[in-house]
Amino acid sequence: MVFVEISGIPTKKINAIKEDLRSNDAKMTVAKKTLLNLAMKDSYSQNSLKEIKKEMAVIFGFGDEVTPSRSIYKFSQTEKNFKILGGYIKSAKDKYLSESEVIFLAKLPTKQELIAQTVGTIAAPLTGFMNALQGNLRGLVCVLSSIKK
Repeated sequence: MVFVEISGIPTKKINAIKEDLRSNDAKMTVAKKTLLNLAMKDSYSQNSLKEIKKEMAVIFGFGDEVTPSRSIYKFSQTEKNFKILGGYIKSAKDKYLSESEVIFLAKLPTKQELIAQTVGTIAAPLTGFMNALQGNLRGLVCVLSSIKK
């Protein structure tokens, strides 16, 4: 979950971010703070929503944990009234994330990028070894072609 402040944002822009989130397997819901506090009272002990005075929304991510944060951060860069307030991440122990931690998550590479970097790191020594072996063969071919001439 990511909590955002949406005061003063036109409905068209809110609908645009909802569409973007929907395509990324996430959902944005405008919520009443009192109901949200009641719902979170037992499950989330580090609830800091009582301090928020303006209208807010909650973004729920159903797939990748980082994708909603990335979409929200990108939108907050273009809209000054759209402010990230914090969030929760599902883990062994539910952990409250501050605004800076949500932004840090948003700046992380995607899962596919991390996999590609890992595979590239693993394959690099093998590629170097293969090039070294091919160099010996090329040298042998060059020497044999020189002898042939």
